[in-house]
Amino acid sequence: MELSNRDKAEAIQNSIETETLAEIGLISPTSYKQHNPNVATGLQAILGLHDLMPMDKVYTNVVRKFQDGDYGFVHVDYFLFEPTVAFDIHRFENGISVEHWDNLQTNPKKLNKSGRTMTDGKTKANDHHKT
Repeated sequence: MELSNRDKAEAIQNSIETETLAEIGLISPTSYKQHNPNVATGLQAILGLHDLMPMDKVYTNVVRKFQDGDYGFVHVDYFLFEPTVAFDIHRFENGISVEHWDNLQTNPKKLNKSGRTMTDGKTKANDHHKT
């Protein structure tokens, strides 16, 4: 069964922790464009990040996942180089990601003034007619 774009985006982000990005085959090895200014374009640039990350501390927790047409996007609680929360967007062509955007922010791991965290709240959209 073919994965949905939201499930593919989740698998890509989870592969950071398991170091299986190349094996899952969901990123184009020849035409992957990275929009994060701190990461070079291409699959090899992403794979090279594993050499820099403290892999004994790295984890990924996809909190929410959605899709819209060729786009799959996920809200993720990470430990990459530090506790981080991200919103990652992948654009898919022919079933593989050819483009990626992200917005990363350090996760303070505490409640804000409203008594909320960066990832709490509902995790599924139920009223699709309102979204």
